[in-house]
Amino acid sequence: MEVWQGIHAASVGNRPLARLHLETAAQDQPNNPEVWLWLAWIADSPEHAESCLEWLKFLSPQHPLIPLGMQWVRAMRDSARLTL
Repeated sequence: MEVWQGIHAASVGNRPLARLHLETAAQDQPNNPEVWLWLAWIADSPEHAESCLEWLKFLSPQHPLIPLGMQWVRAMRDSARLTL
């Protein structure tokens, strides 16, 4: 239940509520790849997003969104470097 509530909250832009539900889901269902995918998308930092995506890769190595997620992480890092 927490997973779907977190996904819904993220989908409507409520990141704090999404994080609350998804972090609870991660504790309850640590082997659920969808939890880690959505935690990556709402991460506060590239490092946290990358950590979630690495765990997703461990759980589901062939997940089709891992390459896109890692590309997004690199873009966030590059953007942060440009603003320094």
